Amino acid sequence: MSDYSGMKLLETIFNGQNYPNWSRGMLLALGLKNKQGFVTGAIPRPDANSPKLHQWIRKRYGQSNGPLVFQLKKEIKNISQDHDSIAEYFTKLKSRWDDIDEIEPFPECQCGVLEKCTCNILKKILEASSK
Repeated sequence: MSDYSGMKLLETIFNGQNYPNWSRGMLLALGLKNKQGFVTGAIPRPDANSPKLHQWIRKRYGQSNGPLVFQLKKEIKNISQDHDSIAEYFTKLKSRWDDIDEIEPFPECQCGVLEKCTCNILKKILEASSK
């Protein structure tokens, strides 16, 4: 959710018991980054055929950043649970995964073959990656 992987979006870490405080802080932080609408639904997901869908999924414009992706993957490799709760450990992993997905989203079909596929496996993969 951060625009830069090294930047904390929120000081309060969700620990499974502090939802009200964490939620208020998260909504404020998302509002400051103009991303609250993605969470609240105020910025609805465009239709599958919309040219704006890819932009909505990425939540920002730009090109792939190889060194940043490398760094994020390295961080994921080195993350361990140690004394963290499962929620804290998962949050660390998920934030890195989300950062990578923003930089390098799942490729989109440009030739229309997804509409002609009879088993729809490619379409299912694409839909699963955008959830």
